[in-house]
Amino acid sequence: MWGDFGAAFSPYPADFEEKLAVLSDDALVITESQGLYLIEHDKASLIYEDPPEGQSWATDCASHDFTAARNGTVLFLPGCNGSSLIQGNADGSGSSVLYEADPKVPLQAANFHCVTRRPGGGFYCVSQTFNSSSDADGPHLYYLSETSGQ
Repeated sequence: MWGDFGAAFSPYPADFEEKLAVLSDDALVITESQGLYLIEHDKASLIYEDPPEGQSWATDCASHDFTAARNGTVLFLPGCNGSSLIQGNADGSGSSVLYEADPKVPLQAANFHCVTRRPGGGFYCVSQTFNSSSDADGPHLYYLSETSGQ
């Protein structure tokens, strides 16, 4: 076993719906209904209780997704239609809306579907637009650098 951090979640929440992302050989981040946690072997530290916009870190929305880069940057999708793309830092230095779900902003997204870490650095993100009068309608794949929000 790599580590036993179960005591950090005592009592263990009945609605524990976690997403896991690897930062390094020694650190993970987990989202669950009570917040975003940094896990280091047998130690779990609550980094954020509430993401921006009053969203929950763990949702039952269809496109709920989460990923992290080795530099500690995390991307979070609450996953409900119209949810924004949230960026934060695993060191607890802040989280904010990176992109609104708005077809008029740079990513032209009416909805965000998924995010993943790019092996060479940065992230990939899939968004969806809904504009039947435009050739740009449909899913779009974007590359985001690890410092996109800075």
